[in-house]
Amino acid sequence: MTNSTTGSSIEDGLQLRVDAGGAAYLMQGEASSLLLGTNNTERMRIDSSGQVGIGMTPTTRLFSLYSAAAPTLQLVNSTTGTAAGDGGIVWMSGNDMLISNQ
Repeated sequence: MTNSTTGSSIEDGLQLRVDAGGAAYLMQGEASSLLLGTNNTERMRIDSSGQVGIGMTPTTRLFSLYSAAAPTLQLVNSTTGTAAGDGGIVWMSGNDMLISNQ
């Protein structure tokens, strides 16, 4: 998909394709961000340098996660299980970062 500012070549605009090996691509062909959202609201952004922001615009870090309440990152694998209480979690409580093995 292209518009009047992206150009119209195969490498311009937003690309949705499958290569000969079966890999699927959702690719931003411009030097601009790729935004993903739900409920008509931006939820995640990958900027043109590859930095990712969930709940916020990416900072100078590779990955930024924001939640107004308590941002929590859950890490699970095939051994831990995948329920809410499984694996390990990293979260913020005020100015403190906490790490817990569930």
